Amino acid sequence: MKTQPEAKLWLAVLSRAILDLDHPEEGARAGAWIRSNNEGPGSFLYVADVLNQEPRMLRQRILDWYKRKNQSWPCAA
Repeated sequence: MKTQPEAKLWLAVLSRAILDLDHPEEGARAGAWIRSNNEGPGSFLYVADVLNQEPRMLRQRILDWYKRKNQSWPCAA
């Protein structure tokens, strides 16, 4: 696991992406980032690893929450 300050930073990035899902201009980009299978620094998979979360489960929890809240995902799969 990364240092606590680094983990806090990446948690803030993830939180911002989740909030951006509701934003008309940023929702598609945030949704694409969450669905991406990129493993590089700054990717969703990287952030999940830093936060010690299993990425598929984290992604599914975000998707389930968003769909319950809004009935649909902000961008095409």
